[in-house]
Amino acid sequence: MTLQEAIDHALKKANQLGNCECANEHLQLAEWLKELQNIKAEKEAAYSPWRDPKKELPKDGEMVLIREYFRSARHGRFVNHVREFMYFEQYGFKLEEDINKHLGYRITHWMPIPDIPNK
Repeated sequence: MTLQEAIDHALKKANQLGNCECANEHLQLAEWLKELQNIKAEKEAAYSPWRDPKKELPKDGEMVLIREYFRSARHGRFVNHVREFMYFEQYGFKLEEDINKHLGYRITHWMPIPDIPNK
């Protein structure tokens, strides 16, 4: 069972039980599980700068790094590639994926371009 499934189950059970102490305990459990879910998400986000485009998108006009996955004509196999990309909300990543659909192209991850450290 995933955390989200546990949260959904606790909320469903609280709803079924109505207005009683047990229902309140299920609601409290759901709140604690949501807190745990948020803590885990923050920890995972802090661990890796790469973002899942299904969960989070860049700001409009932001230059980002993208991780592409596609069939390379040169190599004859699927490859991963990282490159810069200017993100626009109007088009999202979908336009890029549609143009290269014949290559099995998809953008698997993105990340903000990191600042260059000052010496």
